[in-house]
Amino acid sequence: MKKSYTKKGSALIIVLLVVAILTAVGVSSTDRLQADISRSTDFSLRMQSHWYALGLESRVSDFIRERQKIRNFSNLLIPDQDIPSILVTIEGGNLEGKLFDLQTCFNLNSVVRLDSQDRRVINQIGVDQYRGLLSELGLDEYSQDQIIYPLVDWLDSDDFVQDINGAEDDFYTRLKSPYRTANQLLYDISELKDVKNYSSELVSWLSPYVCVIPAMSIAGININAIQKDKPEILVMLMGGQISTRSASNILNDRPVAGFRDLVEFLSHPELLDLQIPQTIKDQILTESNYYVLKTKVLNYGYPLEVDSLISVNEVGHVKVLKRQERVF
Repeated sequence: MKKSYTKKGSALIIVLLVVAILTAVGVSSTDRLQADISRSTDFSLRMQSHWYALGLESRVSDFIRERQKIRNFSNLLIPDQDIPSILVTIEGGNLEGKLFDLQTCFNLNSVVRLDSQDRRVINQIGVDQYRGLLSELGLDEYSQDQIIYPLVDWLDSDDFVQDINGAEDDFYTRLKSPYRTANQLLYDISELKDVKNYSSELVSWLSPYVCVIPAMSIAGININAIQKDKPEILVMLMGGQISTRSASNILNDRPVAGFRDLVEFLSHPELLDLQIPQTIKDQILTESNYYVLKTKVLNYGYPLEVDSLISVNEVGHVKVLKRQERVF
């Protein structure tokens, strides 16, 4: 009898162990299934947000293309201040977009240029223009040097500092978290935070007046798109030959359709007596070639930001040069 009870007890234990194992496997399988479903849903929403952003990008590209045609055939300008923000309600959230003209600010990449051997070297014209902007914004010469030359060294091809205030690998590799200079053009303005003396506060302060265009040459400034509350940009463009007050007067007097050409712009009373060098005239534009579209998508709680750099040529051909995506 004892053997029979022992056998039954052993069998019961085995059954309980099997049930426990099956239960654990079932729970684990359920958890994995739920995790797979969650990942699949997350991926689906992420891709849906991505396509929402591309859809808006396509519509804005069409707008820029039509805007260029209107400009070419009727000489009518649609001022940037008349370009509304785009806000669309979608199932599960909303889609928001804002178009910014990148030729109403100083291109940080223009402090360098290519020499005869295709090496990036200091571009004195760009440096002088950057210095002029910083001076107009209230920085003294010492403070200007503290941020101009580290940027030049960050972008140029060599490993030698341009000025005592500059910085190359020897400086960055001695930091607590060491790294090296990029020795290439800036891709995004946020990269400034890696450059010596460019604190987050400084970058935030500069951002309304500077931008990044994938070109080393002076990209030019669109006088028809400069915002009226940023006369410092026009003062910089004119090489400091006019005052902030004069720049404000010019922007406030700007025709609704914009200045038709350089001749009409230079005929403004504030500019009549100036001797403007050709290097400055070459930078004065009446239309833009670079824009950035900043898109925010909120889709069932999945947030996505996309910055699209868009170029347009004289005949209205629109091209997306880059996209930068991030979760906000």
